[in-house]
Amino acid sequence: MAARLAATALRGGPPLIHYRDYNTADAPPNLSLRLVADKRAVFERYAAHDAVVGMGEPYAAWLRSMRRRWPWGSNAVAGGPDGLRYAHVDRGRLVLGPDRGKSVVDTPGFEPRSVVFADPGTLVVQDRVGRIFARRRGWPPLGAQAGPPAAAVLPGGRLVVAARNARGGVSIRHADQPWGDLGGTGVHDTVSLLVGEQGIDAFAPAEAGLLHWHGRSGRFALEVAPHRPAGTVAVAPGHAAFREAGMGRLVVLGERAGWSVVAVQEFDATSDPALAVAPGDRPVLAVRDGDGRIAVLADGRRTVLPARIPGHHDRW
Repeated sequence: MAARLAATALRGGPPLIHYRDYNTADAPPNLSLRLVADKRAVFERYAAHDAVVGMGEPYAAWLRSMRRRWPWGSNAVAGGPDGLRYAHVDRGRLVLGPDRGKSVVDTPGFEPRSVVFADPGTLVVQDRVGRIFARRRGWPPLGAQAGPPAAAVLPGGRLVVAARNARGGVSIRHADQPWGDLGGTGVHDTVSLLVGEQGIDAFAPAEAGLLHWHGRSGRFALEVAPHRPAGTVAVAPGHAAFREAGMGRLVVLGERAGWSVVAVQEFDATSDPALAVAPGDRPVLAVRDGDGRIAVLADGRRTVLPARIPGHHDRW
């Protein structure tokens, strides 16, 4: 009821951002160690005056996380005639950039909630009731799933989409085929897709660890890695990267190393990483630090950009 009243009061004003409440305890902690320490210090002052609460569980788990109820719905991709392109959802409208020519994209018959690029020319959107659409010669529907979609384009132009399903696992489909169940349980919100020379790789943080499917010729094999990502797994050719929950570090996996750890960066980031691959198969990470600045980490070096970005722990 409180959320409904807030939405009514803010109608026509600033956007209302919904956050998860008690069930944040069901997911790995996603706040930086510094932010958790600040939250604990404030809550401890309050807890001293309230006999019902304490600093143990479940309050400790709630203090370690802050998650939006739905993904922010933003994505960026390099390539195409405009160079860097981005898309995001603003109050039910799909906005496509770059800045110098951003425009609102018509979404006839549905209100978008999240968006992802499959490639520089293909958008995949999920609406507010879970239906997924691809912007390819119109908006052909791809069915509905519980979680937000990940998407990629195979050699030859076939679109592939994956998402968390209602059973807590992951489903995948090619645009010209029905959904198939990859299995898995306890998957958190996001799935990541990577198309490479060796086939398709899908990654999903889950209660059991990091779920990784590798597929060739339509057949997928599942492995569970002993990692605990705090949020979305970033992917780039031959690599995957994520924040290790509650550890204050960034982890990079490499395909050539059998998807084992190839780099660890001790850094108390407040956002999930962006990932690129430099010449020489060198991973480059970019994350938000505790002061709202962007830190670029590569080759064991760290460069902090001077501009501050508003927000605290979101993917960007």
